[in-house]
Amino acid sequence: MGSEGMRPPLWSSRSTKRPATSTPNRPARFTSRTIAPPGAVRPSTRQAGTTQGRPSYRLCDHLVGESRDRRLAPAGFWPPPRADRVRRLRNSTVAGWPAWCNLPPSQRPISAPRPDPPKQWGRVRSGGRHTAPGRRAGRADPRTEDPIARKAAGGRVGRRIIICDGAESARLWSRIGIDESEELTWIPREGEARARPPGFKILQGGLDDEAIAKLDPALDDEFALVSDDGPWTRLAVREIQKVDDDASILVLSDSLTGDDLPDHAPLRRTGWKTLIRDDINEEFDHLANLQQVVKIRELLEDREKVGILVQPDPDPDGIASAYALRALLGRKRTTAPLISFGDVQRPENQALCDAIGIEVRVITPDEIGEFDGLVLIDVQPNVFGDDPPARICAPDLIVDHHPERTGYDPTLSDIRSNYGATSSIFTEYLRATDTEINPKLATALLYGIKSDTQYLGRETSNKDMLSFAYLHASHSPALLRRIERPALPLEGLQALGRALTKAEVRDGIHILVLGRVREDVIPQVADMALQAQGAEWAIAVGTVDRNIVFSVRNVGYVRAAGEVVRAVVEGLGVGGGHRSMAKGIIPLKAFREVYGRADRAQIRSALYDAFVRAIHQDDD
Repeated sequence: MGSEGMRPPLWSSRSTKRPATSTPNRPARFTSRTIAPPGAVRPSTRQAGTTQGRPSYRLCDHLVGESRDRRLAPAGFWPPPRADRVRRLRNSTVAGWPAWCNLPPSQRPISAPRPDPPKQWGRVRSGGRHTAPGRRAGRADPRTEDPIARKAAGGRVGRRIIICDGAESARLWSRIGIDESEELTWIPREGEARARPPGFKILQGGLDDEAIAKLDPALDDEFALVSDDGPWTRLAVREIQKVDDDASILVLSDSLTGDDLPDHAPLRRTGWKTLIRDDINEEFDHLANLQQVVKIRELLEDREKVGILVQPDPDPDGIASAYALRALLGRKRTTAPLISFGDVQRPENQALCDAIGIEVRVITPDEIGEFDGLVLIDVQPNVFGDDPPARICAPDLIVDHHPERTGYDPTLSDIRSNYGATSSIFTEYLRATDTEINPKLATALLYGIKSDTQYLGRETSNKDMLSFAYLHASHSPALLRRIERPALPLEGLQALGRALTKAEVRDGIHILVLGRVREDVIPQVADMALQAQGAEWAIAVGTVDRNIVFSVRNVGYVRAAGEVVRAVVEGLGVGGGHRSMAKGIIPLKAFREVYGRADRAQIRSALYDAFVRAIHQDDD
């Protein structure tokens, strides 16, 4: 066998010079490379075929030949074996493996069977693939560990072997882009033109196990079958199982269901063109949000000073959303200040403002006139009482996620009651406009979503989930830790202790009357009160200035809290909220006019009766 035209052998030396040794025909520092089938564990140098930890030269004797064989070899390679040496390799063994395993594929026996490995190299799976000893016992194997974990560690992940049924699906795959880890094959349909789709090659031999075996799948390789033909897909799965009964298979089809596929544990079915459709729909959603932002900017761009109004004692969702609007408008706090009719009181809300650097200016209703632009964020005019200022009832813009109310006339509004937080709406605005979201803004919006959905556990939509995941990549964990450690003041704890002495749960309603407290204590106590055994409704009540203020929480599967609170305060005060949380305010004067006095016992009794009627008013 001549050396010309041969592919380079699998053995090489760093030098083209023949080293001087006591054995002329044996190169010094020559390392025998025994190429084991995929998945096999290479034996240590002290296993069979070695001498005192040094590589054995038995294979080298076959490869190099006698000293009289001095044929020229390519630079950097030792002479390739002669024809008689190849024959000897085909019929001999080294370290338990047939020595022809070390030959290039073109020189191996045509019908060479896959050898059984030595026992120390592990067992053979039913598909002919090799795994290390102890796999069944749960011992880790660095070659076959979880591909996801290996990818996270920066290691190699196996190929994705794509098999398309027909040229149409192959061409579509080419158009959407090809990943470098993918090996693309297709099988032409009968009567179909055999023009090769870009990046693809025909699966030689058709859809059978021998053709699949020629792809030489490794342990961590994955298969994808693209077809809407049930019989074709079932056949493909069965043929892959013959090669590897544990192969991971992804079926991409828009018409097949799980009942159409054979039983195979690591098999998953998903859509094909529908996956592309989902991405297109998402882009149209971004386009709709972009159009909304364009309208907002056009509406407010000529206004000299835009007031961004949030509710009294604003919550994190309102604060973060107002902060995001200012970023969208490209304004500073002097030309777009955040304003409110009440102070930021709750400790975690104050911590949010301090950590992010947000200032909420407290104003009176008379000061609204200094702004030639007015925007209501996370709030609607009805929250400001039965007779709010006329300017508030005709704002330029309202963006909110609470149920829509009537009685006002904004120039532009975007109210999405199916969202769990207004922060999610503004996250979509920012994404649609490709506005940079710095860590401070991302942290504020993330906390706004967390707080209004109670860690994504209450009234959370898929939009909230997507926005939260998007923000999570950019937020600052250090800032978030500074914000979400609410401190209950000592006087609040003392008021809670007094209220707990009278605590009881009747008809699923748990009421705690705290007396005169800071307003930020009331919602914190309501959150804790819902944990009482048997409680479906938790109501924390406190006296703040000249008002009775109460926060309401429920378990989520009863009547909406916002509706109940509106029924309770009807004719007395204001209130509203969501399905599982709400707030109400009743002036002390109005309460005394109806109930005579406003001590703790009377407040507890009156609110209990009012809530029972409101909760069960539709049961008759």
